[in-house]
Amino acid sequence: PAGAVVRIGGLVRGSKTIKTKKGDLMGFATIEDRHGTVEVTVFSRLFAVASDLLVEDNAVNRMLAEKFLEDLGCIVDLAVDGIEAVERAAQSRHSVIFMDCHMPRMDGFEATRTIRQREQGTSVVTPIIALTAGVMSDERERCLAVGMSDFLGKPIEREHLERVLRHWLAASASL
Repeated sequence: PAGAVVRIGGLVRGSKTIKTKKGDLMGFATIEDRHGTVEVTVFSRLFAVASDLLVEDNAVNRMLAEKFLEDLGCIVDLAVDGIEAVERAAQSRHSVIFMDCHMPRMDGFEATRTIRQREQGTSVVTPIIALTAGVMSDERERCLAVGMSDFLGKPIEREHLERVLRHWLAASASL
């Protein structure tokens, strides 16, 4: 966490903290112990409170999106199709759900409808972000019509993912 000192079994020398352009804290420290000296870089976890559900059937896309989210400090829960997504969403609360639209067994559209039906009558409305290679306006309209909150085109770009995540976490925090 930002502002915390973590002891890693050695003597810390020459540490400093700087602020990056985006306002994230980044610290540098030299750690020395009996095995030698190592320099480490520590980033504050921008989204350390975010627990996200990533639903993606393609292994490469899933690994890439998971890496981006973890690099941002998110805790990532994974599902490979809509059926698993619905189960995971029922088991625990997620800050944001990133939902692939086209998957086997149950697609992201049906999974979103099911999640939204389960949320009815509660105060919970989890942001669901569509992940799709379909960038035509009718695809976006279909996503919004079933209850998805936003849309990310594939291939996923880290900057776009971060922007969308920031937006929906801020929106959730203001409720």
